[in-house]
Parts: sequence; C-alpha cells; structure tokens
Amino acid sequence: MVGGGTAKKDRDIRFLSISLVLGILFSIFWVWGAQLQKDGAVVFGNPMTYVHTLVGCIPFALLAGLVLKGFEKVGYVPCKQQKWRPVLYFGLSVCILLAVWLPQLLGVYPGFFCYDANQQWDMYQTGTITAHHPPLHTLLLGMVMDPVYRLTGAFNKAVAAYSLVQMIVCALCFAYALTWMGRKRLPMVFRILALCWFALFPTNVILVFSVTKDTLFGALFTVFITMLIEVLEEPEKKLGQWYFVGSWIVVTFLAATMRNNAVYVMALFVPVLLWVLRRHWKRVLVYVAGLVLMFGLYKGPFYGAFVTEGISDREFLSVPTQQMMRVYFTEGDKLSAEEKDIIHSLYGDFAFQYYHPKISDAVKTHFKADVFLEHYIPFWADLGLRFPELYVNSFLQNNYGFWYPRATLTMAYDGWEGYLVCRNNYPAQSNSLIPPIGKYLELFEKSSLVTGKSPTVIFFAPATFFWIVLLVFAYKFWKKEWVGVLVLVPVILLWLTFLLGPVVLVRYVSFLFNLFPVVLALIFTEKDAELQLMSLK
Repeated sequence: MVGGGTAKKDRDIRFLSISLVLGILFSIFWVWGAQLQKDGAVVFGNPMTYVHTLVGCIPFALLAGLVLKGFEKVGYVPCKQQKWRPVLYFGLSVCILLAVWLPQLLGVYPGFFCYDANQQWDMYQTGTITAHHPPLHTLLLGMVMDPVYRLTGAFNKAVAAYSLVQMIVCALCFAYALTWMGRKRLPMVFRILALCWFALFPTNVILVFSVTKDTLFGALFTVFITMLIEVLEEPEKKLGQWYFVGSWIVVTFLAATMRNNAVYVMALFVPVLLWVLRRHWKRVLVYVAGLVLMFGLYKGPFYGAFVTEGISDREFLSVPTQQMMRVYFTEGDKLSAEEKDIIHSLYGDFAFQYYHPKISDAVKTHFKADVFLEHYIPFWADLGLRFPELYVNSFLQNNYGFWYPRATLTMAYDGWEGYLVCRNNYPAQSNSLIPPIGKYLELFEKSSLVTGKSPTVIFFAPATFFWIVLLVFAYKFWKKEWVGVLVLVPVILLWLTFLLGPVVLVRYVSFLFNLFPVVLALIFTEKDAELQLMSLK
C-alpha cells in the first residue's frame, strides 16, 4: 500500500509538473505571438508582457491537464480480428484515396504548377541542375513532364501527368500508415476518420496536387515515422526482416533527399536510436550503414553526373541577414557611417527595396555570404550585443507562425498574405473540369477561413498541429510510454530546424498535417507495446 501510494504521488506530481510546463510554453506562444502579430515585436521592456504571460499560464496549464486526462480516458480496446489481410487493406486504402482525389484533381486541373516549379523546369530543360532545389525532385519533375510535353505539345497535360504521379506516391505512403493502424486494430471509427483526413482535409488535398518537394517529403516522412514506431515496438522482429530494413533505408533516404534539414535531424537522432536499441546495435548498424552508403553514392557519383552547383551558403543565413537588416531599418541612426557602409556592401539594392521582417528571400537574394563568413561574423555578433532585443525579435517575427495559431502568414517578399498557393505559374494555366470543386479548394489560398481574424484560422494553422504534437509527447512522457516519446523526437527536431528558415509557409511543415492521424494513434497504445524497450532498463 505504501509503495502504491508513493507511486501515485509521484505520478500526480509528474502530471502537475508537465501540465505547468505546457501551460508556460503555450502562454509564451500565445502572448508573445499576439504581440508579434499586432506590433511586430515582443515588448520585453514592458512588465505587462511578463504579467500577461504568467497569468496566461493558469488557463493553459488547466487546458493542457484536461487534454492529458482526456487522452488517458480514451484507453485502448483492440477491435476484433481484421477480416482483411494487410495487403488487401493496403490496396483498398490506395484505391479509396485515388478515387476521392481524382475528381478533386479534375476540379483544379492540371494541378498547381507553383512555388519553385518554374525554376526546376528551367533547370531540367537547360541541364543546369543545382542543389538549391532537391536534385532528385528536379529530375523526377523533368522526367515525368518532359516526355508528355514533347509528345502532346500541351504543358497542362505535362503538369497533370506529374500531379497523377505525385498523387499515386502520396496514396501509397498514406495507405501504409492506414494499414499499420489496421494491423494495430485501432478503433474502426478512428481509422475511418484518418482515411477521411488524408482524402479530404483541404491542406492535404491541395498539397497533393502542388508541384513541390514538400508534398513528397511529407508523405515519405509519414512512412518513416510509421516504420520507426514498428521498429521500436518490435525491434527483434522488424530489424530481423531484411525487406523491412531495406525498405526503411530507401524511405529514409528518399525523404532526406527531399529536405536537407532532414539529414541533420537523422544525424542527431541516429545516436539516440543506437543507444535505445543497443541490444540490437548490430542490426541498427545495418540500417545506418545502408543510409551512409546511399548518401555517399548520392553526394558522390550522382552529384558529379547531374548537379552543376551545390547549395549556396546564403541559404543557411536567414537569421543573421534578417537581424542586421532589422537593425539598419530600425536603429539606423545609431550606426556609424562605416557600419552602414559594411551593411550596404553585403546586400544588394534589392534587399533595401523589398526587405520584409517576416521573410528573408529579398535580403538573401544577392547577399555576399562568402564575404560575410570570412570577414564579418564578428561585426554581426557585435551588433547583436548592442541591439539584443532587435535580434531576438527579428528571429521571432521570422518564425512565429510556426508556434502561434493566429498568425497571418506572409507568402512573398512583397507582403502578399495567404495560406497556400492555389494557382498556376506560366506556362501552365488553370482549367478546372469540375468548377465547383475548383472554386472550393481555391478558397484556401487567401480566404478568411484560413487567414485574418476568423476563429477558423486555428483549425488550419501550422502551429495548431505542432501544439498537438507537444500534447501527445507530454502525455507519453507522463505515462512513461517511451515508444511514443522516442517517435516524436525526430518530429520535434525537424520542426526546430524550420525556426532558422527563411519564412513561415504551410508547405514547409506539411509533414505535421500528414502525421496528424499517426500522432493521435500513439494515444492508443497496447499495454504490452513497451515491453521491448522496458527490458532495456
């Protein structure tokens, strides 16, 4: 009885502590985000900022506690044995997704040739493929579109062909996650809702038809996370299946080639995986060795044959370029003539014409990254010591849409605000074959449903889905269910990398939308699902 009482007390203390931490975090997100949205800065010198943050902790901690308790009450009661074998379940899921998506594709025919697609198409046509965009994606785009365009002479048909290929890849990826849910015998209602989420939620649907690497990355990353769950729950079985390990290597590699920051996440996460599965370290090393080999071939012979230019250093300098420019525009009268000359020498005129505090594209376009890295890092650091609040606010305003659910998202350096691009760049032309569907989906470009002050914004905001990840992570930590904790570590690490990025775009974190059903599925944990990891204690 004493031991049981102590355990309950420790559990209650852990629950209260986790709820309080979440309350503090969510309060910071909300209060600071609201200030950034309204005034473009957090007023750190105003005591009311901290008063509002502390007061906000109370309702957010209570709300977080209620959600955690709600997760606990859901419990897990496996459904009856599936009538469908996994392969049939997988095939049925693929067919349903394609059947639901096809009329929606016709509604936005030929898809959305947008974002960086023009540049990638030009790269393929001229043979000057750079690593500024994922080379594999550029080649896929060109190899699908070019033959169709040459055969038909219709660019729209070429875009439609790519849209179909991407739609099939996404269907295969999401069907894998749905099949995993079927094998776990999760509640039927949950699985039906998960299928509807993939097939009908506007953010997912629009991105399935958008010619962008982020769509493929989000789908592949969903498979990677699902396979990670399988490995952590059954390491002996899964790591002993050569076809599973081989598939996991390929999926991980393809996902990482769609986004460079995923490579950094894997570099950080692999040592954790090796330690957690140390009793199976030889088999984990097979996975790691396979990845190293594939990346060696990719960065070596493949790059040598197809890639003409690597990634520019300026792509990694969104934060410092924005910070120095904010000081120049905000406190320029406090800078010496020599300091102004240094800043002018680093940026082109384009940066001073189109600087925007929420997107770094303009300031990076002609930034002399090599000169900065060689000579002016101390200059940047010195400005930061003199204007620390400006530096902090520059960093926060550039990424607060990832953590504040009511943020207005800036889509381009000219200040255009919206949610997703639902139009075609030349030479593609929108030609809806089912206009009502097309008009409905196009609402999500800049409708008040997803932008502005409408309460519905929260249901589509990238930040909302990150909050859900944090809540599930905290729940699994509270319950000491380590599979769920470990699975969400790479998700959170990946999200953190985007805080250093150039702008807040929904497509950047499409993986959060794709993973939503998988993350919620972690709540339904079988009682014996932790046995393999618990045995490592």
